[in-house]
Amino acid sequence: MPRRSNKKPSDDSDSGSGNDDDDSGTLSAARYQQLRLEWALSTWEHNARGTRELQGLFERAFKKDAVKAVQAAMFSDLQTALHQAERMGRLDRTLDQLIAAAARVLPKQKRNLVIAAQKRAAVQMRRAARRGDTSGGDSSGDEGEEACARDAALDDLPLEVLDAIFAHLGPVELARCGCVSRSWRDLSRGADSVWRALYDLTFQRTASAAAQRNPPSAPRDTATCAYYDFQRAAAARPRALLRWSGRVMGPSGPVWLSSSALRRMAPCRVAAMKFPRVDQVVSWACGRSIGSCSGDSSQGCSSESSEDSDEGAASRMRLWVLPPK
Repeated sequence: MPRRSNKKPSDDSDSGSGNDDDDSGTLSAARYQQLRLEWALSTWEHNARGTRELQGLFERAFKKDAVKAVQAAMFSDLQTALHQAERMGRLDRTLDQLIAAAARVLPKQKRNLVIAAQKRAAVQMRRAARRGDTSGGDSSGDEGEEACARDAALDDLPLEVLDAIFAHLGPVELARCGCVSRSWRDLSRGADSVWRALYDLTFQRTASAAAQRNPPSAPRDTATCAYYDFQRAAAARPRALLRWSGRVMGPSGPVWLSSSALRRMAPCRVAAMKFPRVDQVVSWACGRSIGSCSGDSSQGCSSESSEDSDEGAASRMRLWVLPPK
């Protein structure tokens, strides 16, 4: 009777389990520290991107058998995200998704602490808003320093100063500034040289693309011509805006890159950079391959499975899709 060989099946199962481990990945303390999420969550520019990356790590890398130091660091960054969101007034859907992802994997005691802190922050934010509303009516007789501080606003700055500030912003921040007021909208859209530079940094200009610029149906207002060029290009190629998300893939891993630093770079250098998505940063942190990340975001440094997430991220940043009036 032939002897059964159990070696090959065990080898196959071992290789399969190795692939499973490879797919699931393990988040190391060194790679997590290299992400610098605590610093990113404390900044206005990178807070939203850092919150989404921390959400992805809780969804895919927080495990019961993970390194305790990594779990402690992730919980500490979660508390930082809550504190900074309260300070910045960003108790929005992005934070809710992070809390929901963390609540699914955290132990009961820590989960209750996080949920209670979120509710407390929301209550304090509503109270602060009510105090701000009532303080305006009760301070009619107060003409001291508080009244002066209340009257001070960015609108008091000279237009030259606002122009200098807008010259350091990326297209996402500049479009948000255009949503503040009509004066800011006109000022941001009228920064013709700024939008030309942003166009060159965001989209690779080719001969065919240059021929398609300024079609006959485009507005002929020379003060906002570059803005409408960017508007049409952003509507046609939303993924190209992902290069302004704040992350770039360096030689040793993902690093943070501010919009002002990106603005100072030559377009040819920006075109050679790799701009990872959130899921690619999470895969890198877990020791998995992130695949090819093209510098041309229009071709997508993504696979078809992540197309929806790319379009969702781009739509959050595409604030100028409304037709011009």
